Amino acid sequence: MTTLSPLPLAVASVSLDQLLSGREISDTLGRPLKGRLCLPEYQRPYRWSSEQVAQLADDLARHRQLAPGHDYYLGSLILHQSEDGSLNIIDGQQRLTSIGILCLLAGVSPLPDLSYRAPESRQRIRSNLAELRRKNLQPLLDLNQVNVTLVVTRSEDDAYRFFETQNSGGVRLSGIDIAKAHHLRAVDEARQNDYARRWEQLGDLEPVVDCVMRGRHWQNLDWRELASKQRQVRDWRDQVVEELATATGESGMDVAYQLAVDDFTQQERRGQPKLWRYDLRQPLQAGPNSINYLEQFQTLLSRYCPNQLIDEAHAESWPRLYVQLVACSDASPFLRKLYDAALALYVSRFGDTRLEEAGLWLFRAIYSLRMSNEKMVRESSVQKFARDNPLLDWLAHSYTHAQVIARLRGFSYETRPENLDAPSGKKRRHVAAVSQVLKFNLATTPEQIVLHFDNELRRAIEQRCNSKEHCA
Repeated sequence: MTTLSPLPLAVASVSLDQLLSGREISDTLGRPLKGRLCLPEYQRPYRWSSEQVAQLADDLARHRQLAPGHDYYLGSLILHQSEDGSLNIIDGQQRLTSIGILCLLAGVSPLPDLSYRAPESRQRIRSNLAELRRKNLQPLLDLNQVNVTLVVTRSEDDAYRFFETQNSGGVRLSGIDIAKAHHLRAVDEARQNDYARRWEQLGDLEPVVDCVMRGRHWQNLDWRELASKQRQVRDWRDQVVEELATATGESGMDVAYQLAVDDFTQQERRGQPKLWRYDLRQPLQAGPNSINYLEQFQTLLSRYCPNQLIDEAHAESWPRLYVQLVACSDASPFLRKLYDAALALYVSRFGDTRLEEAGLWLFRAIYSLRMSNEKMVRESSVQKFARDNPLLDWLAHSYTHAQVIARLRGFSYETRPENLDAPSGKKRRHVAAVSQVLKFNLATTPEQIVLHFDNELRRAIEQRCNSKEHCA
């Protein structure tokens, strides 16, 4: 097989028919470009919807009408030529696969010869094809009149850096997708497929990335503002890539930094291996270390911060209390993200033996913003609260559960009657929900709430955690 010369970059403009049929291609310098198109194991699955595929067919038809005889430009395909000569697709999978679906519908060949390992990709291709057949889509397609620019690099890192500067159509890689590719490329080739499958099994990683980004950025010794995922999409993406990919080390070691306690009064060590090995704020290394880290905190959040209760048998377990106080609350989704980061930090350091006590005192402190804020709780106000009240640092810098509780008990805040909204407003609903879950009665006038709510909340926490039924 003829491959590229050692030059770092090659560019060629070709029709899809030329590319997919395997005919000889030369780059702009006249060098031969050959190799079988491949999808790396670590690539994200195919995710275009049937509506996006239909839109592509419509764009092709409109172009054929308005500019007959002129090629339709599908954009650039960014490829990495591996040592065995394969052309690994870094950017272009979504468009090429969608063209393949249109080829099947139109009865046109050649088809893209790609192998899809991800079950999600195969299922999406089948469902898109079935849906478009049901809608009787019959696209007009001439692969000789669809043009692409091939950008081929000899370095995989160069290919990804080049991709990140492009503004290709379709579904762009998220920060999580880029982190995935970064870490799977750092895994030994023999283990790459196993880690790729483990990553896919983790499912939606957005909640855990939200959690660790807050835990790692919101520390007063090295405070870093976080962009809004909703309003500053590109900035958020870049911060995720920097924190969870670019800034990770390259040693390849799987290192866990964790609080360890040795009791030198005992002749024998009786400690058992800790379930939670990684510290939320620890330095990360590219490859298995970062993947294992995300897997740990994904497991931790699903166990202790569920959206709904699955096992009804544990009527008084922490997950039930979390669902009642937090998951079912409409107090603020941004407060919940700070709260989840605090719980993850606590459990990873101290375990779950006294999680209910820590969780309730953390709830009182973090959700105090719902009561003290003059206006609604916004994303920016939660970030300011985290900076002004370094609760995450209290957890990270404590050595014992008792130190955590002492600091949380000393937390104070102020609520004014004029800050409390109408009886049907969020603040009053928050008061009613908390008093119902923790079983204390409270007058409903603003003056009575200001005077008694926090005292009753503290008393309910103390009573609950001091009872033999709820304390270990």
